[in-house]
Amino acid sequence: ILLRVTDTTTALQRGDRVEFYGRIYPVRQRTASTGFDYGRYLNMKGVFGIVYVPTLLDVRVDRRNRYALLTFIDNLRDNIRECLYTNLSPTSAALASGFLIGETRDIPTDVYQRFRDSGTLHLLAVSGSNVALIVLFFIVLLRPLRLPARKRAVILLAVILAFTILSYGEPSVVRAATMASLVIVAGLLQRRHDLNNVIATAAVIILLFDPAQLFDVGFQLSFVIAWGLIFMLPRVTEFFKSVQNRWWYRWLAFPFLVSMVAQVCSMGLIAFYFERIPLISPFANLVVVPLVSIGVIGILVLLMAHLILPVLGMFVGCLLYT
Repeated sequence: ILLRVTDTTTALQRGDRVEFYGRIYPVRQRTASTGFDYGRYLNMKGVFGIVYVPTLLDVRVDRRNRYALLTFIDNLRDNIRECLYTNLSPTSAALASGFLIGETRDIPTDVYQRFRDSGTLHLLAVSGSNVALIVLFFIVLLRPLRLPARKRAVILLAVILAFTILSYGEPSVVRAATMASLVIVAGLLQRRHDLNNVIATAAVIILLFDPAQLFDVGFQLSFVIAWGLIFMLPRVTEFFKSVQNRWWYRWLAFPFLVSMVAQVCSMGLIAFYFERIPLISPFANLVVVPLVSIGVIGILVLLMAHLILPVLGMFVGCLLYT
């Protein structure tokens, strides 16, 4: 059953159990042969009824997550949230939870709406870049230990799996996690890899487990943008080959090109599904994405500092808050 709440709210989170009272309307499929068949899409996702509720007051929410495979993942998520809310302000902690693991429950509605209007809402949904930042963070963390390549690869694969479950298995995270795992395994086997083959293999693996993902907008956007960056970005940057060592290219032009390529690749799907094209998105992402990436690294440092010594976590939290 698909539950639609009229009020704009961030109180509901994927994995919540909900109890509500209302009339169930059947999902109807389109009779015309053209256009997007939303009813068929819902049926393929296992949804056969819709209930409309005017306010969240009519819904009882049980925040226990039923999607986690291991109990300690739930405990880890609770500990992360507790650490963030201990060392940051409520709004900052809510945003940090969204940036790191996609936990958007306590983000104020007006702040959520600003992200949506500026075309940067994807930053609260945990993107594939989070996987890259997590892997990079643990590579740096494990470097002083001088572990053998096999042990380091096993640890990184375990971290990727845990983070995928921790972030509710978002399509972009599953795609990036599968690609990162394939690259790590290729390095472990001393095999060269091509990113076009890697992303194609990741798509095949995901669709073998869940063929209905092919019709999921998150899956489509994730793979269209990722493959667009793999295929188009090297060709676009060829025009700037003579200035690639300049500081303004590295810090201004290149991030803008990445944002523009992602925008061009996703524009068709966004217009089709959401009937809007956020023209301000490339410019907003140019500023917001680097700041959020730095913030994610800072959040990871905060978690490590709090784990080592809570007072040290408070100090790092003060730096992040300022």
